[in-house]
Amino acid sequence: MCHSSWALGVGRRLLDELSRYAVARAGRTGQIADSDAFHTDFARAEAKFRAAAALVRETWDDVERTLDSGRTLDVRQETMVRLALNHITSTITEVSHFVYASGGTSALRDGLIQRLFRDVHAGAAHITSGPQSLRECGRELAGLAAGESWALFGLEP
Repeated sequence: MCHSSWALGVGRRLLDELSRYAVARAGRTGQIADSDAFHTDFARAEAKFRAAAALVRETWDDVERTLDSGRTLDVRQETMVRLALNHITSTITEVSHFVYASGGTSALRDGLIQRLFRDVHAGAAHITSGPQSLRECGRELAGLAAGESWALFGLEP
């Protein structure tokens, strides 16, 4: 499943760390714990992450059923593996920006949030999460790659 399990872990950890940060500062004047905008944005980040995670898990379940039955993946399943990875990586990149911005100066200092932010951006730069893969997924999903199959990072006749 490529790097999608890493993305699930780091995305979840980012949100959990931000929650801990907010709880630790609750009750102090001017902190994010008292901000309606923060509450709304946290809910959106959580929903985005969970939706992307659901796509990954749905894709994993389908792949597992196919492999357990002794069959090989078809082109659509391989497309979905790549799409799920690309989507979860893109989503956690968005989430990391929210967490980093919400963390204030604490996020700028050496520590877990800063490390997770850097890890997300390193992972997002990987070729498996790049625009070429997403483009190829779109071609296949739109029915424009008939007779083609996946070879490394693209579809070929």
